[in-house]
Amino acid sequence: MNARAQTARSEDLDQPLGEFLLIAMNPVARYTGELVRFSLASAGVGLLLDGNNGDPGTSVPGAVRFVFVRPHTDTIVSSTPRVSKKGLER
Repeated sequence: MNARAQTARSEDLDQPLGEFLLIAMNPVARYTGELVRFSLASAGVGLLLDGNNGDPGTSVPGAVRFVFVRPHTDTIVSSTPRVSKKGLER
């Protein structure tokens, strides 16, 4: 499961009942190869981290609200790699 999605779920404990928030993220693949994206939900049975269709061609209604999670500092690239005719340089 995506660590950022788990962190977002554990940090938003005051989510109103009935609210669903789609996590703005690249989809992840299940062991079957199916792409999944996550949403945070408060559905009456408690707080949920729900996996749903992550197909890049899928569109969502304009009323859907998104959650953006900042990356951990250890995943931020400190410099931009240079591109030459040979490819990427470090």
